Amino acid sequence: MKKIVVASDSFKGSLTSEEVGLAVKEGVLKVHPDYEVVVVPVADGGEGTVKAIITAALNRGVENTHYINCKVQNPLGREIIAQYGVSGDTAYIEIAAASGVSLLAPKDRNPMITSSFGTGQLIVDALNRGYKKFVIGLGGSATVEAGTGMLSALGFHFVNDNQYPLTGKASSLRYVIGIDEAELNPALFDCEFTAAYDVDARFFGPRGAAYMFAPQKGATSKQVLPLDTNLKNFSNLLKKHTGIDPQNLPGAGAAGSAGGTMAALLNANMKKGTDVVFDAIGMSDIIEDADLVITGEGRMDAQTSMGKLPAGILELASRYNVPVIGIAGRITHCPELDRMGFKELLQTTPLGMPVELAIRKDIAKRHISEAVTRYLEQNII
Repeated sequence: MKKIVVASDSFKGSLTSEEVGLAVKEGVLKVHPDYEVVVVPVADGGEGTVKAIITAALNRGVENTHYINCKVQNPLGREIIAQYGVSGDTAYIEIAAASGVSLLAPKDRNPMITSSFGTGQLIVDALNRGYKKFVIGLGGSATVEAGTGMLSALGFHFVNDNQYPLTGKASSLRYVIGIDEAELNPALFDCEFTAAYDVDARFFGPRGAAYMFAPQKGATSKQVLPLDTNLKNFSNLLKKHTGIDPQNLPGAGAAGSAGGTMAALLNANMKKGTDVVFDAIGMSDIIEDADLVITGEGRMDAQTSMGKLPAGILELASRYNVPVIGIAGRITHCPELDRMGFKELLQTTPLGMPVELAIRKDIAKRHISEAVTRYLEQNII
């Protein structure tokens, strides 16, 4: 009996990691009903990270493992209920939960004015409950303000030349000339932060947060350069204020460069989101005896190679010489993707199908299942 492990990221705006996995499983069993198909919900620091970690902890019976709901501000300052998880002595928070791009309708996405303040409110809530260890998942944010909104909620003041504290928004970064820490939340001083990044982008520049990801968050072509300029200026300020140059730190550009700011001002330990999740769920033990791994995400392209979940799965599986198939709604073939080493790349959405139709749950599930079935009917594992 063959063992197939299915560990895919969510297809954002369509299916969760688990839903993708179950659709793949259905496709496998149509051809090989005797195969063992293990579906593992996973994430890379973005949406689904907390669920993957908390689910694994609950399955292991870790004490004090549960979810907490909290009133916070969304990226535009509107009140919402956001959720984070705790397990043992650690709080697990996704920036996507309070400050995620998926919380906004496409017409409302504008990284010049969105803020990560709500994520800071989640951290404060956990601080007030006595938590000192934090894992912050940085994927899926709606922001390009270097995490200044989040840190404003913790008591950092980013001031202009009149020493006036500015709002934590990208449009304010150009005016920031100093960082005032006089009113920091005192509970921060003995805390330990891990920033789980989903992409290894730079703080600014051509491979930085603004150029690489701001358009996905609603930025117009005219906004990208000023966003990048603001990040460069703020990076220089961080270096002057802390002695730490965030530009080339691992994950510096994650969450609109919140990663680099957390490293500089919170002394956060920067870790790949995939490593954080894989360690928590024991992914090595699950994969080591598999005959095949199937992974994917909604769209696979050059960014897939920059630390996204499929890249992490591929790296881990290669240690055990287990072949990996990649699936995605859309695949943009490019040198970065084609040389990663996937056994096969399967595009699940038919060419020409409108996105709004392709992301419907019932249609997306059917396409995934059918793509896997077609492949296995024509290929021997």
